[in-house]
Amino acid sequence: MSRKLSLLALAAAVVFTTVASGSPATAAPPPSVQAAPPVAAVDWEGLPTWSAGYGPMRNQSNGLKALRYAVRDYGINLNWTDWPNSKWEVYGQGLPTNGSITDTTNVAIKVPGGGYLRWSPQEWGIDLGWSSTPVYEWNLITTATGQALYNRTRNDYVVYGSRFWGVNLIWLGDAVVTPPGSGATGVKTVIAYNCHRDYRPLNMWVNDMDAGGSWVNLGVVNSQWSGVGGSCPVVGSPFTYSPSVSNHRIQIVGVDHTAPGCSNNPTIGSCQRWMFGFISNTTGGTARITLS
Repeated sequence: MSRKLSLLALAAAVVFTTVASGSPATAAPPPSVQAAPPVAAVDWEGLPTWSAGYGPMRNQSNGLKALRYAVRDYGINLNWTDWPNSKWEVYGQGLPTNGSITDTTNVAIKVPGGGYLRWSPQEWGIDLGWSSTPVYEWNLITTATGQALYNRTRNDYVVYGSRFWGVNLIWLGDAVVTPPGSGATGVKTVIAYNCHRDYRPLNMWVNDMDAGGSWVNLGVVNSQWSGVGGSCPVVGSPFTYSPSVSNHRIQIVGVDHTAPGCSNNPTIGSCQRWMFGFISNTTGGTARITLS
């Protein structure tokens, strides 16, 4: 995930995804693979369900365009193409060639030119990278309407989503607005999980641009990693914020105040680990975001 993300009227970089299956508007970690995937996670089709098979990685939200390896300036080297140009190999851990892949099979996925796809912190774009050897950290969940791709290291599903830097992919937990089907515009509550890849705390600041434009410090959200090299979010509590008025332009900044050369000042761009902008609505949805 990039250092700074802004939304809507504030130079949009992330698009909210509305989940079509019920999700409570309360703080909760991203969904587990043990449960049926949310409707919004079932965003793919074409990947093989047998080990050592290959097929296109087509995306339902992007007009069935498919992913392929392609060099780009920012983020992981992936881009969209017509599906015949997309070829992804899927390998089930411990399975023979053509062995059946189920929802709970640990799988590694590979694209020619790139390698094996894995969770990997990035300066720009989605936190994905390459490995030269198989990384069996994925689950491929096939339903009647498509496929969901779950990463057990990240504890989240990868789906289509617009972003300013890098290929248009996001983690489902990064930007989900509930309640589904409400028709609401704007945000009632922001819930942000601290998965800073360097395990540092973040100082959270809020600026209501339509109420004087002054920054207010709302305190520290500590790292929610289970430990170095573990999973996130697991421990602690997320940052939550609910504006008291509607139709105001709100900015939230997570200041990396313990980073070298930084202080607890939301106006220093190099110390802004994360920035989020939105329009408030006291009857709107909940924005769930993972800060990395």
